Amino acid sequence: MPAAAQASLQKLQAAVSKFADARAANETDLSGTARAALSIAARTAELDLLARDVREYEGGKLPPALSKAQLAALDKELNAIYGKLMKKPAEPYAGAVGKDGIRATQRLWLAYRDAWISFGAVRYPSVTSDTWAGLLTARRNAQLQDLLGN
Repeated sequence: MPAAAQASLQKLQAAVSKFADARAANETDLSGTARAALSIAARTAELDLLARDVREYEGGKLPPALSKAQLAALDKELNAIYGKLMKKPAEPYAGAVGKDGIRATQRLWLAYRDAWISFGAVRYPSVTSDTWAGLLTARRNAQLQDLLGN
């Protein structure tokens, strides 16, 4: 891997590590006896997903292109789900997922998304930034929707 891509990958790895830590701490219900296992699983899932993605992309299996309109629709969906989460009444028990944790994790997700877009531009220039943003936004939408359903 060229030096520029390697440097960008290191930034991406740092960003995913922070995001994964936040998902584990802030978006995992830590109230039950399985809290440690759930927290570890949440963190590991993010790290494994990055490793799998890079492996696939390095093997030539790049994500399908997304348009600006598709990205806009995904962003609109993200904002709607996030808005519902911020309006949802707080859970009354210790260890519950809270709004402050979701908000903090969302900020780290934005940094992670931007790091992916930067890495993608350097390493996979045939893939548009809209495609990277859309792929990651769709995944984040699923995560937030999961929180909304809980």
